[in-house]
Amino acid sequence: MHFWNPKILRMPYEMPYRLGEIRIRLGLLQVVVITVASSVFFEWIYDKLMHKKNTITDFSAVVTGLLLALNMPASIPLWMPVLGSAFAIIVVKQLFGGLGQNFMNPALAGRCFLMISFAGKMTDFAVSDSFRGVVDTVSGATYSSKGLIQAVKNALEEARRVTNGETDDDNNVVQLNTEEVEKAIDAVNELNGSDYTSASWAVVKVRLKDARKALKNATEQTQLDEAAAELNQAVKELRISDGSNEAPEPDVPESTYIDGEYPVTVLCLPDEDMDFVAYNLFSTVTIRDDEIVGITNIYGDGGSDNDSYIRRAINGTSSKAGVVDQIIKKGNLDGIDTVSRATCTSQAIIDACQQALNNAKRQ
Repeated sequence: MHFWNPKILRMPYEMPYRLGEIRIRLGLLQVVVITVASSVFFEWIYDKLMHKKNTITDFSAVVTGLLLALNMPASIPLWMPVLGSAFAIIVVKQLFGGLGQNFMNPALAGRCFLMISFAGKMTDFAVSDSFRGVVDTVSGATYSSKGLIQAVKNALEEARRVTNGETDDDNNVVQLNTEEVEKAIDAVNELNGSDYTSASWAVVKVRLKDARKALKNATEQTQLDEAAAELNQAVKELRISDGSNEAPEPDVPESTYIDGEYPVTVLCLPDEDMDFVAYNLFSTVTIRDDEIVGITNIYGDGGSDNDSYIRRAINGTSSKAGVVDQIIKKGNLDGIDTVSRATCTSQAIIDACQQALNNAKRQ
């Protein structure tokens, strides 16, 4: 053996680095084990508490835990993988119906949750203090980490803008300011129609109906501004009633349905597959200006297994809007599509709205 072999001579200098590398790998292994174990545990305990079929044998929780662990630094505090696993499994996966019904990848959601909540720890890929005694250099990802944080902030800001109806100039869509028309509508709601002549109040009712439609369907700011101006003008031209015989009220078309909230109950029937037992579905349907403007308090009296179908029918899928959004957008029941894998529940919600329309129809 030649003791002047370069490899042998380098060994005393390389030993601290090798030890540091081993410790880092052990830390990563620890994070993987804890994340996978906690993911499986949270799936098991959720199924147990909700009296559902145990689903840990499909190993989807293991995959979620593994993907989440590989998106975290080895030096992360060990309670954070547990918190991320709880968010991924319980909030993102199970509360939306389980495997295949979650709105996004649970592991990615868990990573985003930890990134937003603990950005410093999630972007600290430097060697921890316990390793600095054996490793001389500490590598980081300062600039890329800052860029990643900024990207997350940009994504959140873009989501906020899209939710509010805003987009950038490339999409040629501007943010609509509804403050004036909302203020005009609120002002009319505070008035008492019996205090004014029937003719002038009839004009206000027509303008109020137009303003509500503009508030719901307007695509340009001018539509909202014109509706608010016309409603305000109609209010200014109101005449106080003196109790004497008034001129006949103008011929204003009477609405087909009476405005109001209508609690309804319908029977949700299974199809030929008989996947569930028939149960009662309850909801409250709000009708205004001959349109359905709200569907709330939707629930069933059947088993808890039906809850996932109700949520799917309400929320829809990534490729199809839920029946509630479809109905509210159209204001009626024409051309409403049911949601796949929740067809019967979707039809029950449509039937509930039809029953509410029947109850609200003027005789």
